[in-house]
Amino acid sequence: MSRSTEKDPVEIPLAWILWMPVGQVRTDEAGDLVFPLAAAVPGIYRFMIDDGTAVVAGYIGQAAVSLAKRFSLYRSRGRRPSHPLERKTTSRNARCLIDALGTGHTVNVALVDAQATGPDGRAVMLDLADRAFRSSLGRRLILELCRTGIKVLNRYGNPGNRTLLNPAGGTSADLLSCRRPGYCGQGPKSLSCST
Repeated sequence: MSRSTEKDPVEIPLAWILWMPVGQVRTDEAGDLVFPLAAAVPGIYRFMIDDGTAVVAGYIGQAAVSLAKRFSLYRSRGRRPSHPLERKTTSRNARCLIDALGTGHTVNVALVDAQATGPDGRAVMLDLADRAFRSSLGRRLILELCRTGIKVLNRYGNPGNRTLLNPAGGTSADLLSCRRPGYCGQGPKSLSCST
């Protein structure tokens, strides 16, 4: 078994990356977000918003220290968002999740499995605690999400964001082509988010 730190993240094909479903986000009686249980470890997570017929929006994020703490931050930001929302990703996404759930959508949560498996069965452990590795892999996964045609809630998918990163395995042109349709409330099948 090899470690990801021995490889450049670009060398690990995205087809090797497995998403482990961990459950759905819901709201409690007070309207606060409730997340499925997650370990207190670094990782990459994905929210997929489904309208009952299809996935209509997605977000890929990362936790540098603890997925459990990251999810609890979404809960607290849903209660008391930081402003301005367009610059506060966690607050903006918490509001979007609350709005989506309030209109009958479901929000599924999945985590990147720390073990990638190649077609030959070779296992590669992903060092998700390594910031550079996690960030590079996260950018590649966001680009892959952008290519699906659903709304991408990441800033990279927002037409108004002028911060261009050159993600591993993609060019700035790839990122620009990803800039559709952006945040909730834009494009077809809009989610009505309070942003």
